[in-house]
Amino acid sequence: MKNTYLLLSLLVVCSFTTYGQEYHRLLNESTYWDISGAEMGYICSGFSNNPPKRYSFSGDTLINGKFYAKTYSRKLLPIGYTPPPNCPPFYVDTIATVNGYYFLREDTLQKKVWRYDEVNNDEILLYDFSLEQGDTLYHEIIIEPTVIDTVYDIITNDGIVRKKFVVKPSIGDSYYIEGIGGVAGLFERPFQYFESGTWLMCVKDINNNLILDINGYCYDFITNIPKNPLEKEISIYPNPFSDKFTIDSYDKKAKVEIYNNIGQKISDQALEYSNSIDLSSYNDGIYLIKIFSQNKQVYQKILIKNNGL
Repeated sequence: MKNTYLLLSLLVVCSFTTYGQEYHRLLNESTYWDISGAEMGYICSGFSNNPPKRYSFSGDTLINGKFYAKTYSRKLLPIGYTPPPNCPPFYVDTIATVNGYYFLREDTLQKKVWRYDEVNNDEILLYDFSLEQGDTLYHEIIIEPTVIDTVYDIITNDGIVRKKFVVKPSIGDSYYIEGIGGVAGLFERPFQYFESGTWLMCVKDINNNLILDINGYCYDFITNIPKNPLEKEISIYPNPFSDKFTIDSYDKKAKVEIYNNIGQKISDQALEYSNSIDLSSYNDGIYLIKIFSQNKQVYQKILIKNNGL
């Protein structure tokens, strides 16, 4: 009988260990964050004159006896040239820059994240993922303490359960998410921008799998994306084209989406073995072609329309 009680006790302990929510660390080298800035009155609503950037972590550095993760960034450059620059869709610059201003440190036991402040040679508390509803986040870069209004679980696009912390005072939907960061991006106070300020566009992993899409801003990028097996099964020609181009696809259940140079979808249709796409009614310029197979893989290609050919 004692052995039976011992076995039951072990099962109870194991069940709490198995089903207790795991802490998801923020400083993850297999994740990247696309972060933009907004300027009041800028022609591309929600964007600024400065291009968005893709941030990632790699390696660390020792500062004041503490290890901080190194942050790298790449500019997201616009595919088209009209309307004015820094409007989506974007492609990823191949040049990466180390951002000394954005060295971050994480304590997974305390569930806290700090940013190194090079001006004061100190660190700033960015996030505290251990807080509960009604607690206060004493955020050094916010004059007024931030109150945790609500804490609840969400499931992000990668199927992971994470804690979401809704904060006050706020303008709009202000929050931060375990393993993700804040609505204002990784490095700033977790408040939604008002007229101007940084904001988080998209979070993906290094294999281009979606983790979190903020209001549909996970645009498609042209460089630094692994080759897709669909490339061997699809042919798109000619490029450049004048009025029409052809798509040869061996996937009878594939579909094609076409976007103009400001990210607007202008066509969405199923594919046959061979398809002639007519864009004679559209302006010359750059177009993004996206093809989805029945198993959700995606192939993409940039085409140039030039009616003077």
